[in-house]
Amino acid sequence: MSRTAKLPFVLILLALVATVAAYFPGLSGPLLTDDIPQLKGLIDNSAAPPAALIDAHLVSNSGQFGRPVAMATFIADAVMHGSDIRWWKFSNLLIHLLTGLLVFRLAGLLLAATEHGKARGVWLPASVVTAVWLLHPLHVSTVLYTVQRMTELSALFVLAGLVCYVHGRQLQEREPRKGWLLIAAGFVVCFPLGLFSKESALLFPVFCTLIELIVLRFKGTETVQKQVKALHSALLVGYLSASAYIAANFSSMVLKAYTARDFTFLERVLTESRVLVLYLGQLLRPIQSKMGFFHDDLVVSTGLLSPLSTLISIVALGALIASAIALRKKLPLYAFGILFFFVAHALESTIFALELMFEHRNYLASFGIFIALLALAQHVITVQRAKLAIAVVGVLALSFLTYQRAQTWASPATMYDFMYYAHPKSPRLSFIVANVHAEVAEYDQARQVVGNLTPGLATGMYFLYLDCLEHKRLDAKAISDVVQIPGSKVGGNVIANTRLLFEATGTALLGSGRCHGAAAGAFADVACSTPDRPADTA
Repeated sequence: MSRTAKLPFVLILLALVATVAAYFPGLSGPLLTDDIPQLKGLIDNSAAPPAALIDAHLVSNSGQFGRPVAMATFIADAVMHGSDIRWWKFSNLLIHLLTGLLVFRLAGLLLAATEHGKARGVWLPASVVTAVWLLHPLHVSTVLYTVQRMTELSALFVLAGLVCYVHGRQLQEREPRKGWLLIAAGFVVCFPLGLFSKESALLFPVFCTLIELIVLRFKGTETVQKQVKALHSALLVGYLSASAYIAANFSSMVLKAYTARDFTFLERVLTESRVLVLYLGQLLRPIQSKMGFFHDDLVVSTGLLSPLSTLISIVALGALIASAIALRKKLPLYAFGILFFFVAHALESTIFALELMFEHRNYLASFGIFIALLALAQHVITVQRAKLAIAVVGVLALSFLTYQRAQTWASPATMYDFMYYAHPKSPRLSFIVANVHAEVAEYDQARQVVGNLTPGLATGMYFLYLDCLEHKRLDAKAISDVVQIPGSKVGGNVIANTRLLFEATGTALLGSGRCHGAAAGAFADVACSTPDRPADTA
């Protein structure tokens, strides 16, 4: 292999080393919100026999399919590393590196499938896409958020399946049997493994169809064309059947979950247009202050003009999709990348009543944006040295930004301080910061933090909790005033704060709690009647 041919693989090796170095400070970070209900029991019982851990923890309650593949890897961490969370996060980092290698392989295959890619070489630009993906700071909130290994593994197996599909299609002209076996492996092996890691892998067949329509275009012998068209016709029937089933059960499958949200179906759909634009901004302008993990301070869109950015976002997204369709023949990888981004958000950023914004939803989707940018750069910039200089400067900048963000995630103090600085109006983050003050009896500071939020049932419940901790009793009138607050839905923050107070008052009834008085029993009745919100499978 010549020195020029070796260069992309040397760059990939350097990118992998740089990724480990950039993420290393963050491995000492804490468990976060969804880590606790999903992993705390497993961590606390990590000394138990493996068979007992498998029996108790293999199936998660966070998704429709139980996510046993992801849970199996957590069980392995519990057996090998016990409660040392650094190693659990290091496992996440290793999965990130492995996924990066699949990004490299898939990018190279897609480049090779286009005439432009064949003319210019494929592995050097593929290595640039991979380095950008590996070192983009937006992915810190996926890799260092322990439970989001579910997202990582889902992306890993989806990418593995897409590699199987594209490589299998390319083999069909020479070795049709091997080609079909490889495609079958993508659907029969990788697809289920992705589904049992996280349900977002349901989009794998759609990605295959997108690749076929935009990049491969049903190329091959007449026999191969017929077979591939038959495959995608069957997939189309599946897409239409799934859509029809959701439409027929729209009330129970979609609308019912909105009863426990602070936004309506229409408000979510409108707001997601702005969220997608925010995601694009984070990917193209990766400043840490625009990230921050918690985004529940996002203003909900109540109409096309409320706020005005809703209409602007819809027009911008429409123009982006239109540009992809218009340039699908001239710049197929640009068109593919843009449409890949939107398909990747089809489940988590559309009609379903999940929380409005989470950065980890871009873990796979970002691949589309980066390969689209590559296609644009190859088309617009003709000087090879200019391309190389931009790539080097960009990757070095991303390495620094990722290292900086990983340092922020290295401890609860640095992480929550920065997050609160970036999102002071985030209710969830405010309650976390208030809890930090409350645990060391800084009740006035805790009240000041929560007092900055919009008054409602969640803040009312939390103020009762602080009264319970500070004064060791509750006032019956205060409880009555809080539970009668009008216009408040029983959302996630209400549930969380109700449980905090219920634990304090409930144990008091047994003589071991921190809050005593006749009002505790009255509150216990109220708390027991508070319904749980639907599970958020994001």
